[in-house]
Amino acid sequence: MWFKYGNNTFHTNSNLKSPISTINKPMRAGYTFQNYHAGAETYGGTSGEKYVAYYNEEGSFTPFASDLSTDVYDDSKLYAEWEANKIHVTLDPNKGTGGTKEFWYIFDTKAYFTDEDLTQSLVKIEHPTRTGYTFEGYGDKVSYNHS
Repeated sequence: MWFKYGNNTFHTNSNLKSPISTINKPMRAGYTFQNYHAGAETYGGTSGEKYVAYYNEEGSFTPFASDLSTDVYDDSKLYAEWEANKIHVTLDPNKGTGGTKEFWYIFDTKAYFTDEDLTQSLVKIEHPTRTGYTFEGYGDKVSYNHS
């Protein structure tokens, strides 16, 4: 992406003849994009300063911070900032009783919680019981023995 210092129009090439009309939000499995931020290779601005630009899911544009074109004055690198997703898991006892019903965790960590606010650590998943059956674990298919 290129721009002329002091001009808030961004272009796809260095001759500044092709304005950018679409910027897609970057994707990363298990994470949500937060913004771009300045780093050591950014000329101008403040290290860690945040700049955002992408089209959101509703199709509306979230522009770069208005000062990007006056902060950054030379070839630079901005870094994507990511937040690990909070994931909710429901455990179906499959006609059994008792056991842990649900938990939450932060993607790519070993942090598990009993509450959505992520304040109560989950120490152990308790398994359900069912008369005449031995619990063998949870699966990802509905077709496990429902008899």
